Amino acid sequence: MQKAAVDWVSNFKFAVEHVAQNGGIAHLYFHSWEIEKLNEWQRLEDLFRYLSEKSELTFITNGDLFAKYYSRKEVI
Repeated sequence: MQKAAVDWVSNFKFAVEHVAQNGGIAHLYFHSWEIEKLNEWQRLEDLFRYLSEKSELTFITNGDLFAKYYSRKEVI
């Protein structure tokens, strides 16, 4: 088992596997200028392809996530 990764793709995949097994949220946060500056577009596309094959995950927007959070908060 891998405990940590420096590479952003490996690190995010590790987080996704953890979420798939244990629940939670994996949030990928980058600005397009960062991807451009580091010439990481192909790696990002490869990561999206990997994620698209993870049928056990639910993909939602940030707006939907906050709406879900606040709707639950009002119920409690």
